[in-house]
Amino acid sequence: MKKHLSYAGLAMGVVFGLFFVAEAKSAQGVVQETWTKLKGGTVSELTENKRYARTSNKVRILDEFADADLGEEYGSRYSALLIPPKTGDYTFWIAADDTAELWLSTDEDPSNLGKVISLNRYSGERKWTRKDQKSSAVQLKKGHLYFIRALHKQGGGGNHFSVAWQGPGFKQKVIRAASLEIPPLDKRTMELGKKTYLAEQRTTKILKALETTSPDRTEALVGKLNKTERTNAAEALAKLSQATKKTSSPENLAKIK
Repeated sequence: MKKHLSYAGLAMGVVFGLFFVAEAKSAQGVVQETWTKLKGGTVSELTENKRYARTSNKVRILDEFADADLGEEYGSRYSALLIPPKTGDYTFWIAADDTAELWLSTDEDPSNLGKVISLNRYSGERKWTRKDQKSSAVQLKKGHLYFIRALHKQGGGGNHFSVAWQGPGFKQKVIRAASLEIPPLDKRTMELGKKTYLAEQRTTKILKALETTSPDRTEALVGKLNKTERTNAAEALAKLSQATKKTSSPENLAKIK
């Protein structure tokens, strides 16, 4: 079987998941909580759903304030403590498909969050050209932490999400982990984060095994997987295929499903 899959995109988003395994007290990155199998394309269809008050289905830590190719019918909540490099005025932007909101606190307390952007229709991926994607200028102080939260809802079709900022000494760019600190998380969220991380590590190993397995032995390999492993592997293959704009190993994807 030809080697055709790239795991960089799949692995990049979970590299910081070691935070859950090591139970570190602090780390850089943004927490992404995702509720799956959630119909609708508006943020209110996430926040007003009774499941939103409970623990999400997955918790991951990302190395930037962005993600894409997660499938359909899901909602995500992103949380972090923002670290301004200098004192001055900062502007924020959101790009998303389908809809999204950005909230910023006056300090590190999430109870002081205020909405700064409400994006009610989809935009291009990592394209911030419309007025409804942009916040007003906000003054932030160096040495202070600011709780930042984003909500993203995806219905059907293409999907993506990203938050950019611009401030003293730098132009518009996606917010990276160096400017984000993981906020305090409760025990249930930590446990789910560890479970998500270990499951994704297992999925990566399965995909690598499929890549080096001849087609006539694929069915035997898949037969050893449990239902959850087959589902996760199929979703990951679909994500990789969409991300690379290729049809990666269609015969394997069909057999896994």
